Amino acid sequence: MLNNIKIGTKLASSFVSCTFGLVAVSAAANDLPFSNAVATYEQNYGPGLWPAISMLDGDTSSQLNGWAIFRKDNEDQGLDPTLSESALFMLTTPLAAGHQVLEFKIYQNYGASHRLGDFSLSYTTDSLPTLSSTDNLVTINNVSSPGVTFDFSSPGQILASSSGPSKATYTIAASLDSATPVTAFFLHAINDPIGVPYPTGGPGVFTNGNFVVTEFTVAAVPEPETYAMLLAGLGLLGFMARHRKENT
Repeated sequence: MLNNIKIGTKLASSFVSCTFGLVAVSAAANDLPFSNAVATYEQNYGPGLWPAISMLDGDTSSQLNGWAIFRKDNEDQGLDPTLSESALFMLTTPLAAGHQVLEFKIYQNYGASHRLGDFSLSYTTDSLPTLSSTDNLVTINNVSSPGVTFDFSSPGQILASSSGPSKATYTIAASLDSATPVTAFFLHAINDPIGVPYPTGGPGVFTNGNFVVTEFTVAAVPEPETYAMLLAGLGLLGFMARHRKENT
């Protein structure tokens, strides 16, 4: 009988330890996998040709890799070398409807201040998302990157300072509320009037308005309510194990 009690107590303790492990894992943000990425325009010369899909290759440190939008010698009928452009990231599995807390990361490793300047983030719920899909802006809660300051006073729009390091990773805390599952995210690079706020008007802070986004990730962050429920369950398990031991 005593052996059975010891075994039961050990099992309860093991279960509690295992559950604590699950809490630690759940506390981490989980990257959402993408199936593809396309853009309204891709810089079509130079190393790697700078396609949008290269933002999903898992390489967050390479320099000659990523999405860029510069038009060499004002190609395309003399248009501005850096117009507003959008990239679409299609989720492998739709994100569940409801309130979602997200963490976006935009890696930029090209150097020479090829950082993204003026941009916004949005999502779509279209079953077959395309670059022309109707989208909704995410709610921006915070933006951070060492040496860079941000202005996101306009709803959903982020403006990075022209001063700062030549390479940077923007970490963006955001949220959304969707009545239906989310199928894709947009990154909108926004052009501005010349000299406001960047020399060429942006959307990049480089002297010609270009930028290079090396890698783009989105993670779903468990909310505090989830932790509270898990911890409450742990407390109940601990109480039951202790109560059983006292009764024996």
